[in-house]
Amino acid sequence: MKVSDRVVILGDGESAVMVANKIVQKAARGDVEVIVVGKNKRLEFSDSNIFVPVSLIDQGSSRRNLDSLLRMNVTFIRDEPVSLNLKDNIVNTKGGKIIRYDHIILTDYMRPDPSKIVGYNEDARSIETLEGAMSLKEDLSNFKKGDIVIYHDNTSLFNPLNSVNLAINIFNYFQSKGNGNDIKINCVFSSELISGNKELDGIIESTLKSMGIELTKGFKLTGFNVKNKELQSSDGKAIKYDIPVIFSPSSYSSYVESANFPKADSGNIEVNMKDLTLKGFDNVFIMGYEGTSFTNYWKVNRGQADFISSRIAFMVSGYPEPDHYVYTYDSVMIKGKELASSIISSLDGKLVEGRPSRTDYLVALYSHEAFFGTYALGFI
Repeated sequence: MKVSDRVVILGDGESAVMVANKIVQKAARGDVEVIVVGKNKRLEFSDSNIFVPVSLIDQGSSRRNLDSLLRMNVTFIRDEPVSLNLKDNIVNTKGGKIIRYDHIILTDYMRPDPSKIVGYNEDARSIETLEGAMSLKEDLSNFKKGDIVIYHDNTSLFNPLNSVNLAINIFNYFQSKGNGNDIKINCVFSSELISGNKELDGIIESTLKSMGIELTKGFKLTGFNVKNKELQSSDGKAIKYDIPVIFSPSSYSSYVESANFPKADSGNIEVNMKDLTLKGFDNVFIMGYEGTSFTNYWKVNRGQADFISSRIAFMVSGYPEPDHYVYTYDSVMIKGKELASSIISSLDGKLVEGRPSRTDYLVALYSHEAFFGTYALGFI
């Protein structure tokens, strides 16, 4: 009797659900056992955390129990990974479980780490959680005059276009209220490169400039001077704020640090971009890596979930072997009032920008309806 291959997925977010369900869809019944390990039972959709359409959702409808999203033949273990033995193919959990695997998929190896910013908890606003987004919405609805600073760390799990689009959303919001001239918006990036693509950076810069939104690059935020309402950088520079929105830095999960994963010269985990495996370990898959950085952007992970699930189903069940993974970044950028363009880029730097057009994409892209409506089949 054939023994099923065990696939262990570390994480409890959208990526974990997508790849788990796709594996059991593609692999023959009995050929694979799929286990998801995560500390949170309820999933909050991270891409719903944006300012403009947050009025269309509520905290209850943007969360679902993982049990209701995972297919019946996927096992969910509510626990937290604390160590990973790559040699013996074993995961150890905080609850004392020892979980063997044949193939493992990492979806939560990096987490937001605002502790790197002194004073963050005293004055920062964030859209990294739905509560944060709704709180920011309330702040902005009562804001009449002053400086709004949106800071994006280059290690943030949010894509830089989230920061850019948020800045433009806020600009359009205050223009529609008639007090746009009293609001100064500064979009701040820790790196001199915004997106990693020079052509896209040029589009971002020209769009922000056309709206009068200030752009600051190379400002590495280290802390808040709450008394003086200033953001402080590592080189002693300061930026005044009235409302500071922070896309915080991130750090590796403890089990990744203790496992001593191979690292590239950039300091990132070294990933084979042709098959999304860890260098030297063809049974360890990494989701969310874009070639220069990691992201929680669900469209990137959706494509990677398709590839990894096909690859594992091929190995265990003879599912058609997929070609090499090809990275493309497919997003939308606001270009004006009720105008947006599609942006598609690849790892080799090629960029295709669609013609700006009137769109209701804000609801489609950022609200929870994207997961339970248009994209439900791709997700579940």
